[in-house]
Amino acid sequence: MALAPFFNKASLAAAQFLRGVTPDGVKELFSEMTVGIGFDDAGVGTQEGRWLLEMTVNLCARLYPKLALTPFGEDAASFAQDMEALARGINPLIEFVSVEAANALIAVGSRDWSYANVPCVYAGASGWRAFVSHRSPRPLGVGTNPFGAGAAACLAAAQVFRTLFAVQIGGTPEEEVSLSLLDYSVNQDDMGGLASNSHFEGVTLVGAGAIGNAFLWTLARSGATGKFTVVDPELVDDANLQRYVLTDVHSPGRSKVEVTRERFAGTGLDVTTFAGSWAEFVDSQVSGTAGMSCLPLSAASHGEKRGSDHHRGS
Repeated sequence: MALAPFFNKASLAAAQFLRGVTPDGVKELFSEMTVGIGFDDAGVGTQEGRWLLEMTVNLCARLYPKLALTPFGEDAASFAQDMEALARGINPLIEFVSVEAANALIAVGSRDWSYANVPCVYAGASGWRAFVSHRSPRPLGVGTNPFGAGAAACLAAAQVFRTLFAVQIGGTPEEEVSLSLLDYSVNQDDMGGLASNSHFEGVTLVGAGAIGNAFLWTLARSGATGKFTVVDPELVDDANLQRYVLTDVHSPGRSKVEVTRERFAGTGLDVTTFAGSWAEFVDSQVSGTAGMSCLPLSAASHGEKRGSDHHRGS
């Protein structure tokens, strides 16, 4: 069985909403599932398309034991090698099979996959906006805003999950969705790209958990510059890998903040880390003075949030 070594955590979570299925039953269901990811040269021809595919493989490799990476074109074939390496880094046991074995497919690019006779979710992105459709290929922008691409991957993965487990979940997936990450408007025009001069100074992210990982994945691709601090006292453990998109098989046992800092190598952001609690970080910065310029963006836990509230009020 090619389920990831950390799949037990995912099976416990899935059993909560797959009606009538136990954690062991979840493992049996998933062990039979193959997700195809199809893409052509048009799909890898823009940065937004490549980001979309990268996050799609990242998410699917954490959940499914078998992937059918199906490139069309020389550029797509070259990119597929990188995606296979990404998937193996997340789940060394993962199997790669032909698209004929796929139970569902996520498609990126201009190719029509209706001939494959398998449920297909087409994904695209442009700027802040994410597109998914069960009908036809979705557009890809040529900008440098990664938010729509990341969201499109998440929506496509969710649509595939709902398709594969429709009997247990109930309902039917939406035929077409367009969502803006800027204002959460649905099925409207794109709201444009990021400002070209996005710059951070004195900003602190408190908590490098699942939400923090998603934010940092996007930030590292945004072209932003400046200085940024990440605060978290914990180490990565095996249970984190099923939902932390910055982690791989080598991450357990390492500091969460060190894992995140590595992902900013070669970017315009100078990331510093503090492997301690928010309260400890504040004490180290202000040494008893009344205020500070850092902005807590998220809290890792209820305890961390309480510490944050306490220091903001002091």
